[in-house]
Amino acid sequence: MPHQYINRKKLILLVVLFIILLSALRLGWLAVFHNDVDGQPLISEGELDLRGWEGLSSETIALDGEWRFFPGKLATSGQTETWGDFNLVDVPGDWNDRKSNGSLDYYGTYKLRIIVEENDDDVFSLVVPSVRNASELYVNGRLIDQSGQVSESESQYLAKNIPYTASFTADDDGVIEIMLQATNYLDSSEGAIARSIKFGESSQVRSENLISYSMQLIVMVAFLIYTTFAIGLFFVNERNGTYINASFLLLCAIVTHSLGSDEKLITYWFQLDYAWNIRVANLASTGMIFSLWMIVKGSFGKSQKIIHTVVLTICVVSLIAILTLPLIDLFQIQDVFNALLIVTLVLVIISMFKVQSLQREDTVWIVYALLALLNSYIWWGVWNSLGVNVFFYPIDLIIMIGCFTIMWFIRYFNMYNKSKEQASRLKNVSEEKDEFLARTSHELRNPLHGILNLTQTTLDRNKGVFDQKKSKRIRNSNNGRE
Repeated sequence: MPHQYINRKKLILLVVLFIILLSALRLGWLAVFHNDVDGQPLISEGELDLRGWEGLSSETIALDGEWRFFPGKLATSGQTETWGDFNLVDVPGDWNDRKSNGSLDYYGTYKLRIIVEENDDDVFSLVVPSVRNASELYVNGRLIDQSGQVSESESQYLAKNIPYTASFTADDDGVIEIMLQATNYLDSSEGAIARSIKFGESSQVRSENLISYSMQLIVMVAFLIYTTFAIGLFFVNERNGTYINASFLLLCAIVTHSLGSDEKLITYWFQLDYAWNIRVANLASTGMIFSLWMIVKGSFGKSQKIIHTVVLTICVVSLIAILTLPLIDLFQIQDVFNALLIVTLVLVIISMFKVQSLQREDTVWIVYALLALLNSYIWWGVWNSLGVNVFFYPIDLIIMIGCFTIMWFIRYFNMYNKSKEQASRLKNVSEEKDEFLARTSHELRNPLHGILNLTQTTLDRNKGVFDQKKSKRIRNSNNGRE
């Protein structure tokens, strides 16, 4: 069966509609799952009063606002009362400006006082998604949880940015005093609390966490199903490496999304320290660049060798840099890897619009898959820059998996139909051969019988005339009919 082609104008229209659909789904997800801050109490000068607020039993609240910050001090409950020297900083955000001598504080303590109803026996929870890049959480003077090792000395400090959820109760007066010690020797100017900390009743926090965890697990299960299918096609379709490259692209995309999410499931499962969290994320970005090229390189004709050399060089240099550079240098060029990935995605998509094979019905699904991936990273960056706090969004990755799957199905059925047509043609040829042999055999049967009878008659009539040698030859010819 010949490949079906799509008109280029129709293709452009379909791509535009596809982008609109992706954006509409993203905005719909935001509308459904984003907590509306209107009507929620606000943090002012390091204090949040939740007395009389009925929403506490039905939703979580992002602890965004003015926290007290004690620069250059690692404090627990009671110590700050005698110090009196603090800054009001916006959380999430930077924690200080440079001092007069140009130096920066590498550690400090955030403080927030939450007031609920007196004698409230409810269990509350706090979700800390990202504190750069080591933290200890104290509630009412008690160490509740930590990530990495905070320290006033860089030699004793351990960077580890793993999310955690802590549960606790208020004191008899309804006061919850939160002290969050943080240390950041890698990029102190960026502060420590990078994302919104969520607070609420424990049951509500668990429910929201479960939704977000489930979304990531759904993507991972879909990936495993797809990979199983792709490996099967790899072995039945002449070892076509595109199936493996697409699976590797999806794996790298899932890794980058997981490491960048609030839950950081991969970081949590493998207990990655901050250094390996950064290295694995950059390795995944580099792997995506390489697999993107391997998927589409067959469409570039004569320029394929030159581009392949450039891409391979970039990937090898990136790999060496990721594995050998000190963490502080690697952290400084993090944005370079992110930009390189986005640029590669854009260039690949644009380049594919210039090749004739793009208009094939099966190949166009590659563009849809890459558009879904690009859309995911763009919106991810927009939401992070705007401080949008919402559950993990899986739809772009699921659509990407679905697009690759559809493409494989189309190619598989095309291959199946082609094999079926070839089998049908071979059957027809075989039937024509049998018919020819049957017809030829029938046409030759009577003349051959006549020749054999004539030979036998000649032999009978000329007994004694032919010598022994000639008679033997005639008998052998006559016996050939047996």
